[in-house]
Amino acid sequence: MAKRLLGIILCVFMFTMALTGCTSVADSTVIPLLLKYSSDGQVSYVKALWSPERGTIKTSSTPILSYSDSLDVIAVHWQGVDKAVIFTRNAVPDTQELQTNGVKINMVSLASSLPYYYEPRVVYTTDEAVFSAAGDYGAKNTLKIFQFTASETKEFDVEGLYVLSTGVVDDTVYALVVESSNQGFVSEPQSNITYWLSLVTIDNTGTVKQQLVVNSEMDAQHQMYLGEAGYVPTSFIHDSFYFEAPCYGAFYRVQVTATTPVLKSMTTIQDDLNKVLSTTCTVNQSYSIEGCRFYVPAKVYGYGNYLAIIVEDSFYHAIAAFNDKQQLAGFIVRDPLKGEKTNFITFDASATKLNTFELTSPVQVIIP
Repeated sequence: MAKRLLGIILCVFMFTMALTGCTSVADSTVIPLLLKYSSDGQVSYVKALWSPERGTIKTSSTPILSYSDSLDVIAVHWQGVDKAVIFTRNAVPDTQELQTNGVKINMVSLASSLPYYYEPRVVYTTDEAVFSAAGDYGAKNTLKIFQFTASETKEFDVEGLYVLSTGVVDDTVYALVVESSNQGFVSEPQSNITYWLSLVTIDNTGTVKQQLVVNSEMDAQHQMYLGEAGYVPTSFIHDSFYFEAPCYGAFYRVQVTATTPVLKSMTTIQDDLNKVLSTTCTVNQSYSIEGCRFYVPAKVYGYGNYLAIIVEDSFYHAIAAFNDKQQLAGFIVRDPLKGEKTNFITFDASATKLNTFELTSPVQVIIP
């Protein structure tokens, strides 16, 4: 009887899987991309599924989300490609202005917490809050970190020149801050000034602690946190801050949960990223990395066990995926065509060309 019951259960299971499909190991190697478009007062997002190893890209035929500029969106916090939180200034968000296709949207109004005159420099979002940072112009070497939710604004004072990014783990807020031996902001580096990074920790009681990041001290001539490209775009993924310093050909990580925060160079990723950029230069008919690249740092995203790095500037566009062993899994080079089209050319880890896909040129590529 038990064997017969087990057989029935297995049959039902197999039949159900045949109907619904199952998630195989291969499916976990697919990275979703969101192609953002903006025209005629309308913002839209098209979903694309990219397999770095196979070099395939499959795009949806219609946008998964569209909305009007009149919605006054502050930020969109994506939770995968199936769910997103839209933060808006509007007191009563009008969901009728949204067009969705297979994505669940939660609208959050910041009208009661975000001053109408303040344009936040958004450095991080969660499903409940928008984090912003600004200088305190009434005090030298002082910064403010703001946390805006639907019901309140929290404000925290920290020391430093610039907040690179913030992040949240459980109930603790972290920030990576550039500090300087000079008391006050200077736009041009001075030879007698030292720069370093500090890790700010803000617990759920609002207590602020600030700690030096080991190995981050640099003199003005060699500092890489401020410069021609402005501040270094920094991402918070899982439990770490990541950023690239293209002037020095270096890729860095600061783990916030470590007992002592340390600036660590990720040389393997940087070496492979140089391979990606070299291929990009070739596709775009330039002769070297230096010949085709401004000092625009990469933007880092996390998806599952992948780190995905996107570089977008006037010269070229590249998207690279690294697995949990920090190995290059594959990459995309965007080759603009005449008109509104762009070739998305896929390559494997050895820089062998796999496929070419002609798509309408997006204004931005996002990994949710």
